[in-house]
This record gives sequence, structure tokens and C-alpha cells, in this order.
Amino acid sequence: MLLYSWALTITYFHNNRLSSRVRTFLAPVSRSIQSIKSSQSIVDKTSLRIIDHPRILVAAGMIGALFLAVVPYRPDLNATGTPVGIDLHWYIEWISPMLARPPLEALSYAMGVASGGSRPLLLIPVYLVVSTGAISLVPALEALPAVLGPLLVLCVFLFVREVFGDEKLAGIAGLSTAFSFYITIGIWAGYYANMLGLSVGFAFLTMLFRYWKKQQMSQLVLLVFLSLGLLLAHPWTWIIFLTVTALFAATIWWDTRKWILLRTVVFVLAIDLSVDTVKSLVFGAQVSAQEASASFAPSLAANQVLNFWPNIINALLVPYDGLLANTLILALSLVAILSFKFDPTRRLLLLWTAVSSLPIIVLSDLAQTRVFYDLPFPVFFAVGLLILFRSTGRTLNSNLIFLIVVLALANYAFRSVTSLVATPF
Repeated sequence: MLLYSWALTITYFHNNRLSSRVRTFLAPVSRSIQSIKSSQSIVDKTSLRIIDHPRILVAAGMIGALFLAVVPYRPDLNATGTPVGIDLHWYIEWISPMLARPPLEALSYAMGVASGGSRPLLLIPVYLVVSTGAISLVPALEALPAVLGPLLVLCVFLFVREVFGDEKLAGIAGLSTAFSFYITIGIWAGYYANMLGLSVGFAFLTMLFRYWKKQQMSQLVLLVFLSLGLLLAHPWTWIIFLTVTALFAATIWWDTRKWILLRTVVFVLAIDLSVDTVKSLVFGAQVSAQEASASFAPSLAANQVLNFWPNIINALLVPYDGLLANTLILALSLVAILSFKFDPTRRLLLLWTAVSSLPIIVLSDLAQTRVFYDLPFPVFFAVGLLILFRSTGRTLNSNLIFLIVVLALANYAFRSVTSLVATPF
């Protein structure tokens, strides 16, 4: 329902005979959702509403993400200091040869050979830090989630604040990011480049909306640099973000016949593709489309369509110890999507879901999880939780509901990172 609700949303708000019949059929559901959205809390002036302090929420989220990154290395849980993260060994294999080379050769290796030249934005800074001798390679890699987690929380907060214009919603999104799939699965699987790519991607979208509003040259320059950073951080994430952005810009042009956003996205995309081609020619790296297809082509098959439902179930329950099967995140995300209208603010998120839902049909269960991981679940969750928060009456009730939901999510995250290294009794 969550993946394909965008089709229902488009049908529901379109003006034709089918849409009219769909609106009539779904009228009771629509009235229920609208009544929840429009419910106003009875605010007790002597009480303190938690969401009225969004910057405290995002600070708590950054501290929470840092805490989760440290937990797997607690001496009582991990006495031997064993590295966690399935993909961590790949970063050792990519950076170790760089440390054995002179600086220029090491940079060239990161741009062209290591992982096909797909992750230099992460590999080069780690190499530079380790080459100073201040820290060895493995501890530096173990510390990455402690840097990437808080950074991702901050970037999601800035994105929601810019796009929705609601700092309270942004504070909830930042806090929920700390306990979301981004962090739990990112630490479990060692998806460090993907985490960095998501941070840069949210920063890119934030700057895109800011440039759309103000159209300052400095913002355009920063927008280009962020898009290149996304390209050099994680090509698969770059493909998703730029595809969603291009479709969003095209729909805005279709509605308004104003070229500014579409022209900007085409300009940014042209620069990215040019840089990607030059990187391939100079350093022998794979182009981004080639790298992404090499990762997902073995999982593509027409017969996966027949296994669609079993694949979805397996994707949620089997990989990553079933961390994707979090009912709280999925349910509140569904509430959020069903409450969306096809307006410009939420259109981006609907298109994001639509773009992600299409390859799901022909991908294997494990490949599906990489698409799920890049969905903006923290934003969906924040919208759903805010709807729930505003429908619960008095301030005390709202605060209790908010704390129960957030603590349940924090418990899920803490349990997830603890189970990576905890020895059973």
C-alpha cells in the first residue's frame, strides 16, 4: 500500500470519470483522514508541548545517532572490539592499497580503481585522516557511523524545514532519523557510502528548493557542488535523487509553464554527466549508470514479477535480521502518504515513492531492500506522527503519545545495534 499509494493519489485528485468514482468509493476513508488532520489539540497553557522545541529534538536526535554508533563497541558487549558492519571489510580492502601509495597515486586509485571509482568522497577523507598517523584504519572506519549518523539527522532536519516550512515537523523528522532504517541498517550492514550519499542528497534537495525561491548565483554554485558530491559519494543514490528531482521539475513546469526549476535541474544533470564521463576517461572508473547496473542487473528478472509478494515478505523479514519489518515506521508512513495531496510541497515525496516502486516489481528480495533503504521513511514517519500528535486532545495526552512512540522507536534502534554483538545468556 505504501509503495503504490501514489497511483491512487494521482487517480483520486485527477478530474475524470474514474477519479470521480474512486472519490465516491473512498469518501468514508477520506473523511476519517481529514478529521484526524484537522483535529486541533486543546492546548493547556500551563503545560509544555514537546514539539514546540524542535532544535532540542534535533539535538537529541544527533546525540541519539552518536550513542547508537558507540553501543556496538561497549566493552561489556564487545570485549574483543570486533568490527561490526557487513560491508566494513570492503572499505578496508579499498583504502589499504591507498595507504601503500604516494598521495597522488592514492587519490587516483580512489577515483578509478577502488569500487570502480564510485565512492571517492568517502574513501579520500578516511585515507587523509589515517595517513596522518593519528588513527589506524580499522578504528577510523569503526568511527564512521558516529560521524555519518548525526550528519544525516541534521541534513534531514534542514530538508524538512526548507521544503515544508515547518520547524516542528523538521524537529520530529530529525529525531526520528536517529532511530530509523538509515541508522540501524546503516550500522548493521556497513552502508557508510550510502549514508553519506543520503546526507548529501538531502542537502542537495534543500539547496534546490532554496534556489527555486531566491535564485541567487551562490546557491546555484553550491547546488552544483552538492550534486557532484552526491555523484562521488554513492552513484545509486545519485541516480534516485536526480531522477526524482528531474520528474519533480518536469511536473512543476507542466503546471506553471515556468522553466526555472527544470532548466536548473537539466543544467546540474549535464554537469554531473560531464564530470562522470571525464572521471571515467581519466581514471578508468565506471560511469555511474554502469556501476548501478552492475550492482542490480543480476537481480533483475522477468520472473520476479510472479514472485512479487514473496519477495516483499522476504525483503522485510530476512535480510538485516528483519530490521525493515518495523510496524511502527511502516504504519505511520502509510498514514502520512494517505494524507498527502498532489500539491508541490508533497509532490516530491510522492514522486520519490513512485520512482522507487517501479524497479521493485522486477528485483529480487535482497535488491529490493536497497531501494527501500533510500526511501525517505523519517520524513513520512514524522508527518504521520505529527498527525497522530495533533489528534490526541490535551497537551498532556499529546506528549504521552509522542513519548511512547519515540521511545518505542528508540528501543527498536537500541535493540538493533545491541544484537549485533550481544552474547546470548
